[in-house]
Amino acid sequence: MSSYQLNIKEVLAKIREINARTVGLQFPEGLKMYATSVARQIEEETGANVIISGDTCYGACDVSDTAMKGLVDLLVYFGHTPLPLEYDVPVLFLEAEFQLDVTPAVIKALDLLKDYKK
Repeated sequence: MSSYQLNIKEVLAKIREINARTVGLQFPEGLKMYATSVARQIEEETGANVIISGDTCYGACDVSDTAMKGLVDLLVYFGHTPLPLEYDVPVLFLEAEFQLDVTPAVIKALDLLKDYKK
């Protein structure tokens, strides 16, 4: 998955645990490029039908994909941390870890800031 690490195994396990037949996926803008490959993997490994939401989502406080309400057995929100809220359908939140060494950028920034005086 390029620079991101998504834990698809947890999604597959949850689908099997609750016997979900239809699964809704929500991705933040920066992860939407992975939506179709994730959906394909879920469908191939579980037989569940997958619906990908194109709506924007700004975090766990914005779990408002009402277009999928009543259509899915499970909603999966990638890249979000859960809040202790009640939802109408089972919701699985999966954090996405960005795998990038930022050390070179930090070193360059420190060089630019060495003469900065507050």
